[in-house]
Amino acid sequence: MKLVCHTKGNVPPGNKKYIFVHASGEDHSLAVSLIRRILSLPDGENWCLWTAEDPGTVMDNIPGPDFRSMLVFIPVVTDAYLSMGLAPSFLADILQRGTAVLPVFDKADTVLRFTEQFGNMHGIFLTNPEADRLIGAQLNRFLPGREITEKILENAFSGRIFLSYRKKDVEAALRIMEVIHDTPSGGRASVWFDEYLAAGRNFNEEITEKLEASDAMALVVTPHLLENGNYVQTTEYPEAVQRKKKIIPIQAEETDRNLLLQAYPHLEPPADIADTETIDKLMQDAGFSGRRVGEAYIDYLLGMAFMWHIGVEKSEKRALQFLFSAADEECPEAYEALSFLYTAGIAVKRDLNKALDYKLKAYRRLIREEPSAEQAEHLFRLLFETDGLSLLLKSRGKAVQSREIAHSFLDFLGRIDPEGNRYGLFRAYAWNEIADLHYDEPGTERADEAEKAAFAALKILNNLPGTQDEDKIACQQTAAYGALAAVCWRRIEMDKAISWAEEAKRIISVLAEKTGTTEHLELARNVSMMLGVYCYDRGCAELRLAKNPLMSYPLSLPAVRELTDTVAQARKLMEISPSLSNREGMALSLYNYGRALPLGKDRKKCFAEAYSIIWQLKQATGDGSFDGDITALEKPLGFLKIRHIQKGKPVESISAERIHSLLQEHEEYASFAGKKR
Repeated sequence: MKLVCHTKGNVPPGNKKYIFVHASGEDHSLAVSLIRRILSLPDGENWCLWTAEDPGTVMDNIPGPDFRSMLVFIPVVTDAYLSMGLAPSFLADILQRGTAVLPVFDKADTVLRFTEQFGNMHGIFLTNPEADRLIGAQLNRFLPGREITEKILENAFSGRIFLSYRKKDVEAALRIMEVIHDTPSGGRASVWFDEYLAAGRNFNEEITEKLEASDAMALVVTPHLLENGNYVQTTEYPEAVQRKKKIIPIQAEETDRNLLLQAYPHLEPPADIADTETIDKLMQDAGFSGRRVGEAYIDYLLGMAFMWHIGVEKSEKRALQFLFSAADEECPEAYEALSFLYTAGIAVKRDLNKALDYKLKAYRRLIREEPSAEQAEHLFRLLFETDGLSLLLKSRGKAVQSREIAHSFLDFLGRIDPEGNRYGLFRAYAWNEIADLHYDEPGTERADEAEKAAFAALKILNNLPGTQDEDKIACQQTAAYGALAAVCWRRIEMDKAISWAEEAKRIISVLAEKTGTTEHLELARNVSMMLGVYCYDRGCAELRLAKNPLMSYPLSLPAVRELTDTVAQARKLMEISPSLSNREGMALSLYNYGRALPLGKDRKKCFAEAYSIIWQLKQATGDGSFDGDITALEKPLGFLKIRHIQKGKPVESISAERIHSLLQEHEEYASFAGKKR
């Protein structure tokens, strides 16, 4: 398989981070356009993007050497890509080899087919105006930054080996690199070879520099070394001898020893590639040593070195060995790394329970350390940033534990800053975590606790100075007002609930209009839906009191107006980012809008469209959590709620068959129901 290299300014790849872009032959121009966009990002100069001349051969070559160094795999998902006949396990196999997968979708229609074929994976939509920024953010999440790279190169390795070989023997060289790392004394060594040559530098100068910096030279012995005038014979070997470097000859193929000694004077007899005991002794003689007790952080760095191909070969097996070893000694960085791998399904099977377990261990380990500003920043990121501990806990049904951790974080901040003059935004996040009622069962004490926490968050937020965090402040204000609305709704104080929800909507609407980011647009849609549902519930309560059927329409108007806005926002999000979560948000918006509408064609149409979306999501993902939504739409109590309250009949007494037969009257719904049946 022939690969094509793409870099910013067309410089040689050198030691850049490798990304593979996979598109069908029909989508070549789309792939080239995407590559240009990626290379134009701020970090594009640090990346090398690869494509295959024949995309159809990629599946058969994934285990091969061409993919050994790829850190991220980007499938360009189009109709043509989904018709290439790729195996359902294709992308899962890539993930298991320690390579992150970042799907890029050309349009909305492809995501469900992709999910059905390959499984549910987070991706980016090219229809999103923010696509370039989001791709850059994801790549920076998957790829090592400068700080961690420097820490690995400076601290991780027990020594440095210069690997000398003929270009013809590259496969043998890679095998020998692995054999060195299989030995007890060589497992922690960095191995440099000419794949790491930096772009734009003089070849000979850098070879000399790296050889000088090395602790030993490993010589790959094959008959090719006997060819007169080769670079190893004329340059690398003489320079190593001159600099008195320890030379470790390892024979990959049977080579005439007399001829070898003539070509390379003073060379010791080579160890056979299969003789790891002798190779280990040669490593010890060269000054390399194995692991020492109390080096958990070093093990973490080595794990990331093997995961990210920094100074060593890319090996998910070795990466996990070092990371698990570091985790056994309570290294918080290793806990976080393993949590990320289990969340993303990279090198391990995706397991959110294990991801949560490791993130919890990281938090408990860090919270015990001496409080400092650096620790506060670290804990905040651990709790509240992407895939943070708080969200993981709530998603696994552990809302109580999430609140307990928020309280412990507030205590931690109090130890650093007893006066409460700093870390205002951090405190507000924690208070809002305590105020969040979304995952809780109703209860008076819990509502009181949430109300106090929300007011505590607002007191902090409303007194923070204008800073670069103003967008985060607005989001947290929205969350606090939304929490107060939820408290009042739980208490059946509907006017107060609506008032707080309106304030939340005012703030987030301004922010969403200003930034236009999908994050803020999604929050605006959710707040609008919350406000519409509260208006609907108030209308239903007032209708019960009025006992006048003619009042049903005017009492539903506020909800209809608000939910009309909700549906419009949901459709806008579907245009720019039709992700699975936004599709579910569209269905929920339609369902609530349908409940608020008067009985008739428009109402049935809303239920039909919502049913269609949820049914497609269930079919694509196989996720049983959608069953409740399907049941709710097959038996939409809201569809007949007002009518049967007027007639004095309990809603529960209406048969599912009767509801279904009424919905069948709508032709569009009948077609969707027929598909499911």
